[in-house]
Amino acid sequence: AHPDHAERAVRCSIDMRVELDRLRAKWATEGKPSKLEMGIGLNTGEVVVGNVGSEQRFNYTALGDHVNLASRLESLTKHYGVHIIVSDSTYQIVKSKVFVRTLDNVAVKGKKQPVKIHELLRRPKEKHDLLFYTTWEDAIVKYNEKDFVGAQKLFGKCEELRPHDKVTKLYLARCVEFRKSPPGKDWDGVFVAKEK
Repeated sequence: AHPDHAERAVRCSIDMRVELDRLRAKWATEGKPSKLEMGIGLNTGEVVVGNVGSEQRFNYTALGDHVNLASRLESLTKHYGVHIIVSDSTYQIVKSKVFVRTLDNVAVKGKKQPVKIHELLRRPKEKHDLLFYTTWEDAIVKYNEKDFVGAQKLFGKCEELRPHDKVTKLYLARCVEFRKSPPGKDWDGVFVAKEK
């Protein structure tokens, strides 16, 4: 156990992505397949860690709800088109040391309690990127306030700044749908994930 375990996990995740980018560039110059992708889900909580099994099959592993949630978050990287998803429990520990984009409030498969999730990012250096992220966070606020007209306008600006961003397209589609069929008064903004 380490007191800075969450920060270590975050740094390791970013290092893994940097190394994958380096390897893909190397493989491309060597004429090898270089489209390998990797999603990472980070969550913080108490788990059981140790040797588990019997004489026939023995393994060192981690077990528990928090491990399962991390696995579900990793699966959601495909849905959102992002590389690293961090649960709010991890984000709250490392928020002064990382840069994130708010992604969603999601109820993952097998869980009733929604989880706020974030995309872990390398700190942006360009003004263009900072404009994208500040506009994004404003759009998320409007969306959660059920101001789908205002949210759609802001997500539209995000799309102009970053036309290939899958998350922006997801939210634009949600805004269009909610403008046609507004959610009920009890709507809490939670997206229910159907896949594992």
